[in-house]
Amino acid sequence: MSTAKVSRTNDKALKEVQRVFEDLRQAINGLENMIMGQRKINGLLYKANEETLNLVVKLATRHGKVEPEPAFLAAKKEVEKYLDGVGGDEPPGCELPGGH
Repeated sequence: MSTAKVSRTNDKALKEVQRVFEDLRQAINGLENMIMGQRKINGLLYKANEETLNLVVKLATRHGKVEPEPAFLAAKKEVEKYLDGVGGDEPPGCELPGGH
């Protein structure tokens, strides 16, 4: 094979590798954007559920009941379990509204 053919083949291979790496770079950027968006969604869900739980607790104790009903306690525990599952440092994580 002549030097010119080898050079053209190498150029084609190099361009293909560069194209593949550019595609990968774009895919990584898209994935990072998606993860950051999911962090914000998780933060909004966390905050909304936390506020709902606080409101339910306030309403349940407003009438001066000392001991909430067992069904209420079970529901509260389920919501708290969900809130514990949101967030964390591992991707996607959780970004509370206001960037906290």
